[in-house]
Amino acid sequence: SRKRPDGTHQDVAHPVNNEARRLIEEKILAAYEEELKKRSSE
Repeated sequence: SRKRPDGTHQDVAHPVNNEARRLIEEKILAAYEEELKKRSSE
């Protein structure tokens, strides 16, 4: 992890291969799109 100027820590994930990167991107984008749908229906 990296220490930020404000004293908190930030972790960064690096996929081991392209398939892992694709899977992570798909999951993150699906969750993001779901959150957008929730917020637009409020």
